[in-house]
Amino acid sequence: MTSREATWLLTGVLLAAAALRLTAARGGLWLDEIWSLELAREVSNPMQILTHLRIDNNHPLNTLVLWTIGMNAADFVYRLPVVALSTAAVALGWQWNRSRSVPAGAVTAGVLAISFPMIVYGSEARGYGYAAFFLLACLVCLERISKSPLFRVSYVVSAAGGILSHPTFLPALGAMMLWTIAKDGDRRAWLLTHAVPVSLAGLFWFVFVRPLNFGGSSSAPLVELAIETLSLPLGVSADQKLATLAAVASAGLTVAAIGALIWRGDRRWVLYLHGIIVFPLAAAAMQ
Repeated sequence: MTSREATWLLTGVLLAAAALRLTAARGGLWLDEIWSLELAREVSNPMQILTHLRIDNNHPLNTLVLWTIGMNAADFVYRLPVVALSTAAVALGWQWNRSRSVPAGAVTAGVLAISFPMIVYGSEARGYGYAAFFLLACLVCLERISKSPLFRVSYVVSAAGGILSHPTFLPALGAMMLWTIAKDGDRRAWLLTHAVPVSLAGLFWFVFVRPLNFGGSSSAPLVELAIETLSLPLGVSADQKLATLAAVASAGLTVAAIGALIWRGDRRWVLYLHGIIVFPLAAAAMQ
């Protein structure tokens, strides 16, 4: 595939991704989005988003965006920033795997473009779509960090954006830290890369996450939570039997993919094992 053909292919994928997200962004705000907007009404300056809104429905970066837009915009306008970043995340997915091969980059972008969770979370005024964008930005920067100091700076900025997007970014940050030390083994470079994000994550945890009150649904058993999460990519979580089958298939494919990376000697297995399985399960078990 020539460079020009690859560009046209990426353009087509991005247009499709944008169309899907813009279509999903139509209609009125969901209850959680309305709740987020009401929380944004309660603050008079950005600092209060972290210090005064002690509720888990406050996703700080999203609340800041809502507060900046103002309280009288059309529903669709509140969703446009996350639609834009979710579409940009597809391009980052292309870059993340294009270094391995153009088909790998194209497949990654295509999957992200039509992924059910990416469309849902990338079309609602919440923090998950922002977190996905910043995670992919971090991955792209980490793979290119030796090429220019700008990539290290960009990684730090992206990590800060991810931390402020949603607390679920923290397990991903831990997985990236383990991956880079396993991949490079350079402790000095590792400290230069991760010292600031780790400090920000620690500050975020003690200032914002630890005092949070949980106002959403009641806690669920770990097995039920795992089934719902693993079945979500196939969009069948509403049906218990189908959700269980989808969860088993999803778990099997994930384990097989990680096993294939280990067999090939690809150190990304450390990233995926901890980011997808170890840290999320540990976090869920502590609830």
